[in-house]
Amino acid sequence: TEAGLSIALAASKRLTPFIDLAYVKEDTTAAAYQAELTTDGATDLNASAADGYITYGGGFILNLSNKVNGYIDVKETTNREDFSETTVSGSLRLKF
Repeated sequence: TEAGLSIALAASKRLTPFIDLAYVKEDTTAAAYQAELTTDGATDLNASAADGYITYGGGFILNLSNKVNGYIDVKETTNREDFSETTVSGSLRLKF
């Protein structure tokens, strides 16, 4: 289940800033692992259970001309027990 909100402000015709916010709730079943034949002295990792986490970020939509457009987007994933991440993505499209 994911609930989110995206807002874009038309500041100018060429550059449109936006923000993105989402709360994600995953319903997963517990993971099952095959039992080891012998004890190796190390504690195995448990499966992660993402009970709920938040993704937020923002960026810019570029409309430089009718032949040049694209976007840049930065997002952060937080409130997870097993990891947090930052993602940067983008594109630039040129029409000939």
